[in-house]
Amino acid sequence: ASCEPRGEFVIVVDGAEPQRGGPEELLLLSPAEHVAHYESTGMPRMDAIKAAAKDRGISKSDMYKLVI
Repeated sequence: ASCEPRGEFVIVVDGAEPQRGGPEELLLLSPAEHVAHYESTGMPRMDAIKAAAKDRGISKSDMYKLVI
């Protein structure tokens, strides 16, 4: 019987750096700041409102009311 290692091995050299601007971090912003973040990437205002609403799990119209 051989004691030779078999199968797959994973070696972790360093942990991943936290991603900046991920959905979790965006939820810490106010609704207006959240929309402004998407607008700063060149996204049109209504698309930014839609994206922020999706991140927050609310309707686009509710997000619009929070921002306006």
